[in-house]
Amino acid sequence: MSQPITVRRHEDGHLEWFVPDSAGSGRIHRGSVDDLPPDGELHLLVPGERVLCRRVETPARSERELARALPYQLEDELAQDIEDLFFAFRREGRGRVRVLITEQRLMQAWLDGWPDTDAIVDLRPDYLALPMTPDGWTLLIEDERLLLRTADGCGTSIEASLAQPVLHGLAERQPPQHITAHLVGEASLPPFPWPVAVDEHRQPHALAVLGPGALEEPAPVNLRQGPWAPARRHGRGSPAQARLALAAAIVLALGLGLRLADLLAYRSANQQAMQEMVRIYRETFPDARRVVNPRVQLAQRLKALESASGQADDRALGLLDALARAWQPGLEPVSLQYREGRLELRLAADSLSRIEALRKRLQEKGVNTSLASASNEGGRTRATLRIEAG
Repeated sequence: MSQPITVRRHEDGHLEWFVPDSAGSGRIHRGSVDDLPPDGELHLLVPGERVLCRRVETPARSERELARALPYQLEDELAQDIEDLFFAFRREGRGRVRVLITEQRLMQAWLDGWPDTDAIVDLRPDYLALPMTPDGWTLLIEDERLLLRTADGCGTSIEASLAQPVLHGLAERQPPQHITAHLVGEASLPPFPWPVAVDEHRQPHALAVLGPGALEEPAPVNLRQGPWAPARRHGRGSPAQARLALAAAIVLALGLGLRLADLLAYRSANQQAMQEMVRIYRETFPDARRVVNPRVQLAQRLKALESASGQADDRALGLLDALARAWQPGLEPVSLQYREGRLELRLAADSLSRIEALRKRLQEKGVNTSLASASNEGGRTRATLRIEAG
């Protein structure tokens, strides 16, 4: 299993990295690419000054329409020719999209010089590794820089000397109710010209905050997409779990209807997984004549399907991950469908309260979940949940 590592690339190109340990903390190292552990799963942080974050409303419906429309929709905000820029995006609900914008040449520079660029599974601006503060801001101040994560999940990195006017301008549009501030070394807070509660934390190093942050929270938008996507896919957990999570997202996005019960069973990776995979493979692809290695054959099938559809739907994978984390014993999945950015889950339980508890857990994770229907059949409650990104 690969070791997850947060790597921070500074403006001058030098590297620092955070390696978590079993004690729940971690170690911070400095060096070059050659000094990194050879089996690392790298979460790369780049200077936030070079990456613009925006949330936009758009009528575009398909991923291809978004890729074409977003550059022109944001063109008036940008000082550079859109042909020189790269736009990475992720849907967050109907009509809402989060976008990261940077230069094509910087993407090339950030990915040059690595022995294996596919080891970089996540590439994001440094400010998106800060933990979010509900209804407020998270700041990290070090040397001459200030990193900011806002309540809407975007943020920015700026020179500390510009902090006061920039923060004041942002607060005029949406004043924070609370500020969590991480001060590195001898750094100090800028003055805030409005009353706000500030929770200060003194840190020995910026990676003491950014390191765990990048590993604990999936990137709101991963810059490794489109032409800059890794040649091979990655995911949390074991390689088998990663392949199965991707397979589930693609299969569901294409409407093939892989059963949630089987997806959840895979997470345990027990000795019955191979038999289950053979069964699911035959159900999903009834034209299969011979199943020798279901993992390999499933990957081949899905790769072909993904090529045909143009792009796997990352939203499905995010919703599935949230659903798997919220799942509890006592729930029986009946069927699962995915269409237009939404999961529709039919399930059964011994009481409506169990289903309502699942709905609440998903809501707490920021996933919009509504009870579409419910009925009592033979002493058991059957219901349909509609699940979509918040």
